[in-house]
Amino acid sequence: MNVQSARDNEAAMVARCHAVGSGRTRSAANALEANVFRVAAMVLGNNAVASRLARASDEYFATHFAEQLSDAEVIRRGWVTSLPRLCQLLEDQIAE
Repeated sequence: MNVQSARDNEAAMVARCHAVGSGRTRSAANALEANVFRVAAMVLGNNAVASRLARASDEYFATHFAEQLSDAEVIRRGWVTSLPRLCQLLEDQIAE
């Protein structure tokens, strides 16, 4: 049985955000990623990484508009544990 912890899931999502933010990947694979990318772009503010994340999210929702959730719903579902934590994890990844 392969059960991932919440931290494992968080690390995987931060890695996906980093891949998109750095330009290695350009798209969201699903609604979960697109919603997290949108929230990540919001917490990072106005920079190139945030722009890439927002673009990947926007492109996904252009064809899957009914799958976009509110920030509160993304957090409620546990896709993001907290906005400050997400921001710190992403900034740490960007700095590496």
